[in-house]
Amino acid sequence: MTAKIKHSDYLDLAKLTKTAGGSSAWRELIDGETYIVVDDCEQAALEAALADKAVVADTTAREAATAKAAIISQLAATNEGMVRTIEDILAALVVKGLILKTDIPQVVLDKIAAREALRSQLT
Repeated sequence: MTAKIKHSDYLDLAKLTKTAGGSSAWRELIDGETYIVVDDCEQAALEAALADKAVVADTTAREAATAKAAIISQLAATNEGMVRTIEDILAALVVKGLILKTDIPQVVLDKIAAREALRSQLT
């Protein structure tokens, strides 16, 4: 039997599965609502397991995961500008003779050339 219950708290699914006596657990989105589904488990056992505070992860873990996701998102948002900045810095160093093009790995030069070619198609 598979038990299912609407639940949005951050859960330790491994502990929930063990506490409920099921074989596996997962989250499922149904009509915009988050459900916890546990295989080989009675509905009453799932409800009892959810009442056990040990299966509900603490708020600190959820907040840490949310903060980490926000930082990753912010870093990703700066990638495009950072790439162009590095391209410009390399070009300036080459023009000023501070480094030679041969000092830059060919793979990097190929990537820069491909980006320059793509940008030229925009104008």
